[in-house]
Amino acid sequence: MRHVETADTINAKIGMEFGISYVLDAVKQPCFIKENPSFKIKTVVIYPEPGIRDAKNNKIYHKSVTSRDVPAGAEVYKGYFIGGDTDIVEGKWIFQVWHNDHKLAEKVFNMKAETG
Repeated sequence: MRHVETADTINAKIGMEFGISYVLDAVKQPCFIKENPSFKIKTVVIYPEPGIRDAKNNKIYHKSVTSRDVPAGAEVYKGYFIGGDTDIVEGKWIFQVWHNDHKLAEKVFNMKAETG
């Protein structure tokens, strides 16, 4: 994986990936970081309507939620790989980063099907 460009609009095609990267750097107190070297972070990706259809089980998904322990100061990437036609859903894709009940960040991408 390599960074190609920073964009708000995704001209989607099969085989590409897009997403966000972030660093938890809001905690500046060394004693707090020493006691809590990592934080439980939830990443939510909300898909535009009608959602993503899983070709294997024919289920429709409206969002993806993952959790992981993220060390303070580490760069983290959360992406979405477009593996097939059913992954290309035009509209607003919303990536959110949460700690407990606090939304730390949100990024909205506007996906368009690549033409040509």
